[in-house]
Amino acid sequence: MEEYDDLDQGPKEDGSFNLSYNDWHVLPFDLCQKYSDRLLYLNLSNNNLEEITEEIGNLILLKELNLSHNNLKKINEAMGKCIRLRKLDVSHNQLISIPEKVISQCKFLEVHYISRNEKEDLMFGMIQQCL
Repeated sequence: MEEYDDLDQGPKEDGSFNLSYNDWHVLPFDLCQKYSDRLLYLNLSNNNLEEITEEIGNLILLKELNLSHNNLKKINEAMGKCIRLRKLDVSHNQLISIPEKVISQCKFLEVHYISRNEKEDLMFGMIQQCL
């Protein structure tokens, strides 16, 4: 059973929440439920996350999401519900693709870091989806 003690402190006043370096394998369900009304900037980097569950879609106010340096093999389509997302970092994972639904629904997405993943042409695939 994983420890999620850091969740009790909640996001800072500016809506940011740094939950990096926790050695988590699964995104805490409570995170997406409890703080969906005020979470703007979320840092989950340098954990051991293997998947992002559909609860991520509850974070509709989210503007920046850092998932770098994890063990992600796929991104859940529900991330497409984070329509205010502007910055996404999924670098240094094991991703093969990013669902088209995420790209098409996150219309404000300006900055995305996707290097160092399983599939080297991931960037090309993302560009093709945007065209």
